[in-house]
Amino acid sequence: MKISLVIADGVKQIMMTPENDHERECLNYISPKDELKVVSKKGTFDDKEQHIGYQVNKCQGGYYRRFADEKSLMFIIEDANKKS
Repeated sequence: MKISLVIADGVKQIMMTPENDHERECLNYISPKDELKVVSKKGTFDDKEQHIGYQVNKCQGGYYRRFADEKSLMFIIEDANKKS
């Protein structure tokens, strides 16, 4: 997936362009009609330097992580109407 990040004139935009059917299918889970709440988080999943294979697990904060890097940046996308 191609990802471009634009930060200019007070605007923050992330554009994701799928390159295969799997990536297109993943992006179809997000619709322009959805009312979304997006927050960003930084941090690590664990203290391991590298995961072996493809693993996705929830971290202690409840978010899904794949890589262990304190410089990682996640965007958590939630339904804005969902009650906690």
